[in-house]
Amino acid sequence: MAQQLAPHCEPLWQLLNHRAALRASLLSADVNLHQPQLGLQSLVWNSNGIPGHLLGVTVALQDESTPASMFVHEHYVRGIDLVANFPQSQNQPFTVQTYWRAEKVARGVQIDAILSLQTSLLECYPRVTISTQLPANEIWMVPPGVATARLLTDWNSATTVPHLSATLLRGTDDSWSYCEMTHPEDQGTVEIRSPREGFCQVQRTLGGDFQEKGVIRRMRIRGVFLPRANDLESAAEIFADFAAAPAPLTA
Repeated sequence: MAQQLAPHCEPLWQLLNHRAALRASLLSADVNLHQPQLGLQSLVWNSNGIPGHLLGVTVALQDESTPASMFVHEHYVRGIDLVANFPQSQNQPFTVQTYWRAEKVARGVQIDAILSLQTSLLECYPRVTISTQLPANEIWMVPPGVATARLLTDWNSATTVPHLSATLLRGTDDSWSYCEMTHPEDQGTVEIRSPREGFCQVQRTLGGDFQEKGVIRRMRIRGVFLPRANDLESAAEIFADFAAAPAPLTA
């Protein structure tokens, strides 16, 4: 179901059944809520198509290497948010509420994945993965503030990188860059690999700690598409701003 927008809110999302279309300035994308693990797909930046996907969400059980299936129960658009609720099940012992929040910002187009986890079990260790896969020929690790960015030289095999850094991917056609980061308050690991030639996959694994019954744990990941010019400086500023931002309002 779709909710009516406030008069001042530009309709960036258009929802039809279980599919949502994002149209935000230079960026357009689609989300199939029956495939949340692929997140935003059919990406187009400045009229040029980009293969791959970003901010796909799935869960993994603590004692299994393969992700559990997620089945959407409720979804709607509210303002700049696409919201999807994935209920607790036998294979997924906690609920996952996902906000994909899209905004046009001065530097480009920003998409936040805001995840809320809750369980009815007395003992649970909820863990979620967020995956992005895009064509790239350079990968940079960018700490917040004015610290020096570092070029990642070997990412053909799985590489674990510092949590407190933004990951900046430079697209193969030189027209765009994409930076992605986990909020510093949220624990997790970041692994980078090359699933096939010319592509980079960034996988973030968050959670996995004990969570009490009824407690809601919220986690935040931000991705921003940028023009190539001054992308490293922009990424450092975005990460610093994100790190200092208060927890977002959701309902």
